[in-house]
Amino acid sequence: MFRKVSRILLLCLLFLAVLSLNAQDDLADRVPITPQNAPELVPLLTVETPLPIVATAAWSPDSNTLILGGPGGYVLYDVNNPQVPVVIEQAPNVLRDSVAFSPDGSILVTINGLALTFWDMANGEILNRVALGYAGGDVQFSPDGSVLAVNPNGLIDAINTDRSQIYLFDVATGEQYGSVGYPYSWGERDGFIPFRFSPDGESLWTVYGPLVHAWDYRQPEAQRDPLLLDEATYFERIMGIETMSAGAIEYDWTAFSNGEDYGLWVVDNGGTAFFLTEAGETFAINIDFVGIPPEVNGYVQLRPRELTAALSDLANITFNLDGEPLRITGRGTATIQTQRLEINREMGTALDTFTGRFYQLVDDGIAARFEDDNGNPLPFAGTLHFAMSAVPPAQTLFSFARNAFTFSESGEIIAMLAPDENGEPGIIFEREDTTTFVSVADTSVDGIFFSPDEQIAVVDVIGGALLVDVVTGERLREFDSVGLASFSQDSTLFITHFRGELTFWGIDSGG
Repeated sequence: MFRKVSRILLLCLLFLAVLSLNAQDDLADRVPITPQNAPELVPLLTVETPLPIVATAAWSPDSNTLILGGPGGYVLYDVNNPQVPVVIEQAPNVLRDSVAFSPDGSILVTINGLALTFWDMANGEILNRVALGYAGGDVQFSPDGSVLAVNPNGLIDAINTDRSQIYLFDVATGEQYGSVGYPYSWGERDGFIPFRFSPDGESLWTVYGPLVHAWDYRQPEAQRDPLLLDEATYFERIMGIETMSAGAIEYDWTAFSNGEDYGLWVVDNGGTAFFLTEAGETFAINIDFVGIPPEVNGYVQLRPRELTAALSDLANITFNLDGEPLRITGRGTATIQTQRLEINREMGTALDTFTGRFYQLVDDGIAARFEDDNGNPLPFAGTLHFAMSAVPPAQTLFSFARNAFTFSESGEIIAMLAPDENGEPGIIFEREDTTTFVSVADTSVDGIFFSPDEQIAVVDVIGGALLVDVVTGERLREFDSVGLASFSQDSTLFITHFRGELTFWGIDSGG
């Protein structure tokens, strides 16, 4: 079957090569698109496409071949003869960024459901087809073209895979040789892990919340999670798990303060009152009075507004009631909290006193945690692991205040969704020495990408696209009714697609 598909593709490519001798005048004499002439963009050619919706697009490095992917499959265009598209592969579901050309343009990679296909662009043959075992999402080649990175689609149920990792393939053999990512600290998640190769090809950058990590992706072993806890922190966290013991007394409480520390007036269900201080003091109340006094030992009762402001602080304080730890558990209640776990560090065991369940310390040579006989982790600590090695697997490059951002191809420009100093929503373009702001409603932004020369940013908004000058922040051109937009690699063409119509935009060289 693959040979039949390959022969058909080869014939189609040869057919396109013949037709390209009569190149379309509309797309000849292409002029580079710059911030200065972008407002003058005009539609050069509009053609019908077999795809009513386009989810992804990729240009060959020489900008002469365009591939579109969407529900239905992948469609190949020779830009010199775009009226004759070739459907190279049928696919019911095609995801964004699921197609890529190698840096030299010799190989095309497509994802079709649970399969990864490597195409030889010289003759249309299938070089390799790899069963992934999971729905692939974003695909990217390393700058030298030797490695392909594939991100599982976290929005679709993954099969036999961890969605918190980026999987790596040797392009020459098509074999998966390793992965990088966050298999221990991430836990269950949805969506994608943003990633890209560094421009120098030395590392693979991944994004975890506001953190950007650089991985040595050429290592064949599975990399450990850079967010793993160290052993001391792990045990400190799980030893801090407390719970209310069965049948524990609930106390009514009223908060006091002396200006520096808090005090707590508590009354049990028998009417016995105690006054506890943050410093650990306990006073039994034997004075005959009616109601709660306004002041006790220099501590003044908090008024309602003061209490509201102090609630978060009070909730984090452990008061001492005759040697027992008492914590606030509700707006008007406090209870004795007991340590939930009995840990034997030497034996590597843990007993959950709340459930009576027994846990043992297990490790896979990279990370460790407590699990029961069925592999279930400790309650309230399901995603916590600690590292078996002190050697960090990935360098933390930097962190952001906002995690909605993207890199330019060179890695020198970062675009972030963030408000300006007045709180107005928009996009910030950051370079090493300059910052540019563009006002855009962040709720409407679906994506940000750069032209290959990085002079223009394309902002995908609901139903359209906005071209922005990256240096000045000037809005250059708006496009309505756009499902997908993309620049050619030589920045001479800009395409838009909407409801089955593909439009090539450019500068009218005759005007």
